Amino acid sequence: MYIRSVDTKAKTGATYTKYQLVESYRTENGPRQKIILTLTDLDLEKPLWPALARVISDRLSGVESIFDEDPKIAHYADMVMTKLSVKSEITTSDSRRDSEADFERVDLNTAATTKVRSLGPELIGERFYDLLGCEEILANAGLPAKVLPIAKAVILARLIHPGSDLATYRWIRDNSSFVELAGIEIAKFTKDQVYEVADALYGVKDEIERALFRSSSTLFPTDETLFLFDLTNTYFEGNAKANTLAKYGHSKEKRYDCALVSLALVVDARGLPIYSEIYEGSVSEPRTLADVLAHLEELRGETLFAGVTPTIIMDRGIATADNVSLCIEKELNYVVIERANKASLYKEHFRSLEGFVEVTDANGSAVGLKKLQEGQTSVVLCSSVGRKNKETGIASQASTRFLADIERLKRSIARGAVVKTQLVSERIGRIKAKYPSVAGNYDFSLSYHEDHGKVIKRSRVDRVIDLTITEKPTKTGNDYLRGAYVIETSHNELTEAEIWNLYMTLTRVENTFRSLKNDLGLRPVYHQLATRTAAHLFISVLGYHLLSAIELTLRSNDDTRSWSTIKEQVSTHARTTMVLTSDEGIVNHIRVSSVPEPTQRKIYSLLGVRDPLKRTKTIATRL
Repeated sequence: MYIRSVDTKAKTGATYTKYQLVESYRTENGPRQKIILTLTDLDLEKPLWPALARVISDRLSGVESIFDEDPKIAHYADMVMTKLSVKSEITTSDSRRDSEADFERVDLNTAATTKVRSLGPELIGERFYDLLGCEEILANAGLPAKVLPIAKAVILARLIHPGSDLATYRWIRDNSSFVELAGIEIAKFTKDQVYEVADALYGVKDEIERALFRSSSTLFPTDETLFLFDLTNTYFEGNAKANTLAKYGHSKEKRYDCALVSLALVVDARGLPIYSEIYEGSVSEPRTLADVLAHLEELRGETLFAGVTPTIIMDRGIATADNVSLCIEKELNYVVIERANKASLYKEHFRSLEGFVEVTDANGSAVGLKKLQEGQTSVVLCSSVGRKNKETGIASQASTRFLADIERLKRSIARGAVVKTQLVSERIGRIKAKYPSVAGNYDFSLSYHEDHGKVIKRSRVDRVIDLTITEKPTKTGNDYLRGAYVIETSHNELTEAEIWNLYMTLTRVENTFRSLKNDLGLRPVYHQLATRTAAHLFISVLGYHLLSAIELTLRSNDDTRSWSTIKEQVSTHARTTMVLTSDEGIVNHIRVSSVPEPTQRKIYSLLGVRDPLKRTKTIATRL
């Protein structure tokens, strides 16, 4: 195999040079040459052409070449191997291997594997992508046919290997079997296509979400119309100054140094997503409910709830009096947890615990419940032992840290590092702001230098020499409010235990946010444009549609494993190419899927997964 240049004269008189990869072989009539590939551009010095030809020949034979270490040679070898058209390809299904045997004498010392690609997680992702009818949904939403394979790869990549758009492009190209599963032409696949398809998906967000809700309702039917609503945020890497969604606010992940973007999400009682909305990072939580209720009203108008009044469950950050009134106005049932100070209105009930019914939470801790009727609504008083212990522990930890910070300030005063009244007061103010629940239990007093207030050498002596804190008399008898909270609902017909169980389903949306952040690449955000940021978050939501369907299918088969566990267990199931050289110098490239392990076969059986990829064989002549 060698490379030669050929000059071609165009009709205009201009001369063009093209480069041909040529293979020499012997016949009965003498040596012959065959053009394997034509390159229009080869920016490589002519003395290096033989080395490039050798690298290509070695790669076809499945062996490593020392010339691969030269980056220029390796670059052109990669390009040739991508574009190289095979001389002969034979595809056989597994069921025909025995009936159509293909025997050759091969040199086992030439055995090698190459192009190993992940397959197991992709097979599961593709199975549920097809079950939900995602391709048809995207096509009906207006995405062109040529974009659909890229859209599929991008969504499934977020499910399997979440990362930035650039990382997604590299993973699809270099690590995944998506190229074969989705029919992507790798030579034409670029990173710009990943950005473009993300923009296209977000452009038809509402149509896609509505269709996915219909599809999942058909695939996983239920009589319940319970909707869990909550809001989370994630942070940006970098300042994101040009990003209109990037605003500073209360970070759920304590990243107060970073700008944020918010995601509102509605899921059903099983954790299947229904609706999402993206807001700037400083959005007020209560303000987002109106958008959610408007969307649910649209779904009711499409008779998707079979005439049953939906129930919406909200956390205390969203459940303002105005929002409760809005639910009533929209004729929606609701279950909300009241603000923390609402428990003090029922302190006599919490002090005596008379009439409370005891239940057990998921952690095995006792929870006391008492239902009260108040006008057209009901409230359930909840006294949780587990929550009380947690709040007591938090208070104790905060007190310890508060006192430690005070001691550090006192040491700074003692050694003269911080002595001016203004500086000391600022430090005290910061400590109070950091531990507001603890600082209110103490009085602060400063001791000054004996010359305090005198004018000496044109300057006033203003030197603090000590800080003293005194604990205020403790209010006794309020410990019973620790671990206490109040649930309000329009479901007057339910018992206290049923109402409490309804509210506890809100943990499903918390689990959803955990999956989005830990398993689906929601955080951090790198984009500098608001539209790209929104598209990034929306693709994570699309990935969660698949993840929730996978986990719900597992639970329906009494399998409690999470997607992250399943993904790890099938990660060793791969697609690979075996390279074997025959005694006649024929190099066989056999593309196969590895045989699933017993654990993997069981997972595939539970989820109804089949491997659609066939065995392919490519042959070439070795030099």
